[in-house]
Amino acid sequence: MSFFRIASDWCDTGAKIKKDEDGFIISLKGFPIPRQH
Repeated sequence: MSFFRIASDWCDTGAKIKKDEDGFIISLKGFPIPRQH
């Protein structure tokens, strides 16, 4: 599954995604979720 597909799915639920060098971090209403690889 691509980053952009995951980002699209999460953004639909109101989450914000920040990409970094190790992967990306999803934050949902201020709660960080561990990096997805």
